[in-house]
Amino acid sequence: MLDRWPISAALYKVEAGEQRARTLILLLNQLERLLTPYPPSRTLAPPQDWSGHPAHFVLGALPMSALIPPKKQISDELIQFAKKASTATVSGALSKRGFRFLYMAGVLPIRDGTVMAGRAYTLRYLPRREDHNSEDDRAAYAEHVAIESIGPGEVLVIDARGNTGAGVFGDRLVARMVYRGAEGMVTDGAMRDIPYLRGQEFPVFITAPHGYGHTMEHWAMDHQLPISCGNVLIYPGDLIIGDDDGVVVCPQAIAEEVIIESVAQEEEEEFTRELIEEGANIVDVHGKLLGETLERYTKWREAKGLPPAIDKPY
Repeated sequence: MLDRWPISAALYKVEAGEQRARTLILLLNQLERLLTPYPPSRTLAPPQDWSGHPAHFVLGALPMSALIPPKKQISDELIQFAKKASTATVSGALSKRGFRFLYMAGVLPIRDGTVMAGRAYTLRYLPRREDHNSEDDRAAYAEHVAIESIGPGEVLVIDARGNTGAGVFGDRLVARMVYRGAEGMVTDGAMRDIPYLRGQEFPVFITAPHGYGHTMEHWAMDHQLPISCGNVLIYPGDLIIGDDDGVVVCPQAIAEEVIIESVAQEEEEEFTRELIEEGANIVDVHGKLLGETLERYTKWREAKGLPPAIDKPY
């Protein structure tokens, strides 16, 4: 890409070192994205053959690429089924599969008893800067595009960088999301109009309340790109699950198997809780059910009209 700019990569390598040359190339790539017609979807692809590229001697054969995870469409039926699983149980199922960093830090519901599940629709906020003005083109402002694009089965997930110095938005934008059929919203920032929102059934998960409007601290930069929220990486389409314990993110490619296992675990735990309340020893009911306990569980499921228990892989 350096061949498009009147800058000598060789000069930068000699005078500033390889690291600065690497940084220069990344900055120029970002600049080219800004000059590309909106919306940018990913960084510009590098040449397939780097051997003849001016940056080859600086970066070697290192390509610049984006990490793209496996994708799988999450059905509306799975979203409703996921509401039967708690975030604690889902996080346990994810942990068994090696996923440890999917629970959002400090993000909680504004109303007790909230249950939420849906596909992630992402929105990213960056720090406010004085030469940005959302009044220039309100229809194209990322926040407005997201609110007017989100639909049934989706949860708006806002990356506010953990900044709680201003609300990301308030009651009217939430009312629009409700009208459009969204499942809820999550942010690691703050929210306005909490007294009104606590009177609604719409799931809202935040870090703190704040009365300032978002432009005191934030600028809505883009939507439907990978973001961080509560120190968790979220891709558009990931399954977002929330309850009184907080919010957990389930990668879309494994969401179905995780939710099926988690709901089965919830049913088993309901049964074993009843046994404990009747005086059962925790050792006899904690872990894999065997013998007489397993037989009682089978009859318990039949009495409740539940299908046979699945053979959990973990």
